[in-house]
Amino acid sequence: MKKKTFFLMGQPGCPHLSVLRNGLRFCAFCLGFLALPMLGHAQFFEDLSCNGGQTSPPSSPEVQLTLCQQNMGFVPDVTVGSSSTSQSNSSSLPLTTLPNGDKALVNKKVLINGTLNVNVSFVFKGCTVKMGPAALIQTQSGKKVDATQSKFFACNQMWKGFNLPTGTASMTLFDCKIEDADKAIKVADGVPLKIDKCDFNRNLYGIYNGNATAGTGMSISQFTNNNFTCTSILNSQFPNQSGYNDISIAGIFVKNSIATFPSSGSPNSFSKMEFGIQMDNSEVGFKNFSFKAMVVDNGVGGVGVKATSGKLTAAGGGGEFLDNPVAGIDANGTHLDVSGYKFNGDQNKGIRSTNNALAQFIKLIGNTFTINAVTGTAEYHGIYLVRPLASGTQIHAQLEGNTFTLNGAKKCIAMEVLGAFPASDNFVLADNYVYINNTNQFKVHGILMSGGTTNNNRINSNHIYYYSDDNGPGLQRRGIQIVQMNGTGSSCYRNEVIGTANTLNDTRFQCGFHVYNSKDIWFCNNTTEDADRGYHFTGDCDNSVFSNNIIEPSTHGLYVDSGPMGKQFRAGNIWSTAANAFSAAAAKLEGTEPADS
Repeated sequence: MKKKTFFLMGQPGCPHLSVLRNGLRFCAFCLGFLALPMLGHAQFFEDLSCNGGQTSPPSSPEVQLTLCQQNMGFVPDVTVGSSSTSQSNSSSLPLTTLPNGDKALVNKKVLINGTLNVNVSFVFKGCTVKMGPAALIQTQSGKKVDATQSKFFACNQMWKGFNLPTGTASMTLFDCKIEDADKAIKVADGVPLKIDKCDFNRNLYGIYNGNATAGTGMSISQFTNNNFTCTSILNSQFPNQSGYNDISIAGIFVKNSIATFPSSGSPNSFSKMEFGIQMDNSEVGFKNFSFKAMVVDNGVGGVGVKATSGKLTAAGGGGEFLDNPVAGIDANGTHLDVSGYKFNGDQNKGIRSTNNALAQFIKLIGNTFTINAVTGTAEYHGIYLVRPLASGTQIHAQLEGNTFTLNGAKKCIAMEVLGAFPASDNFVLADNYVYINNTNQFKVHGILMSGGTTNNNRINSNHIYYYSDDNGPGLQRRGIQIVQMNGTGSSCYRNEVIGTANTLNDTRFQCGFHVYNSKDIWFCNNTTEDADRGYHFTGDCDNSVFSNNIIEPSTHGLYVDSGPMGKQFRAGNIWSTAANAFSAAAAKLEGTEPADS
């Protein structure tokens, strides 16, 4: 048997969720269904905890029965088709006419084999519909198929789903459940959709718009209170099914498309799949979506929203990204506008944005990050950003008004910005708040800037507070760290870094500001307090401007070593005059060109 291991909250090697395909079946009489072992897959996830490499005994799992399990002994009122190759038409169904004039199947148990072609528009109303292997419901031009309070499922093998090609009149789904499909809703551009209060479970894809023409898009007028999840491994693949996977790949997949989901007071939720939304060269916008506990399967997934090129616009409004082991948002060469969102839990990256070589616009404003750095081996980040390659005076990337709380004991950085490209436009990192409770001794930063030859980096008005009472040496516990930033026009203004080190040689919080091999930067009007080293310049930091900074009690107020900082003449810096304010030295100068302050 092939063993399939999934990871909900940890990295490979720490199995929080383990499933044996075609194994581990619940005892039939325990569930009260004698036929249950006939199913080809284990229909549950066993939740295990990681304890020093050992798995603790599981508690009794909460089992969510599949629709197939809930409908054992299914006897249809209506049978459509006789085999997987059958072709049938909706005009042959025993349809009734509703008071509004719609044709409908009402309160029927329906078995569909092969393809049901919708040549007469109708609605499934209160129906339970069992689909045969590879069965398909497909609309013809100008026709529509709707469903309300109906259930669609398959047993053993998957079915294909609803196919809505170009020319379909519309589709409306309300209070429905769709399971076991390859693509539950495969929709062409321009087909009007209304989907409310529906559950999509154990489908390879929930909504799929994969062959769109660039510049056109989906037509969605209602989309509220829907749930996309995968509560157990999928049915077996049907013959010649391509791209099969035995957990759900994505709740929504779009390619070369535009998909703007209307604002919703009731959240739409995504969980337990590889990706909540997977978008490729598309423009996607949503508000109040929640993404929880995505799954890593054979090194793939574990991401709330996976974006490759295109543009993503996401507004929180009550939505959150929670416990997605790899990232909440993982964007590759994608324009980003993310505001008002919550990123919570054991999530290795809140937002990761890389490969921004085409002047991408990145706006990350007013988000809240609570990072529980507990299980992962890689460094945790609230935001990890590769600064876009751009020129001119326009701002292409801004991180403003975000709040970060760093918990746990793994390496953790609130915001890291990498200057991989020689950008010369303006970059703004401002008005962010960072609260550090993390106890890791080797690497905890509020802000890490690796600037390269980027110009015009503005690091302004950020507030960083170190609260941990851990007494171990903080070898790289730093408020703001600037490394190898050697462009022009960069500044670090009005930032505040407050630590806890307030006794001689207390190294719990190593540096308020740590600057390494970075030149031509203005440091003005900053405040630091209770760090082992308030301001530490090391390596070649020539031509720095260090002016009007406030240096409150620390072990060392200003520490310069291993290279020049640049001459400072009556720069207006203010050292604390409190008794014993600097338990080692107000300024310790060991550079090759001592500074005059």
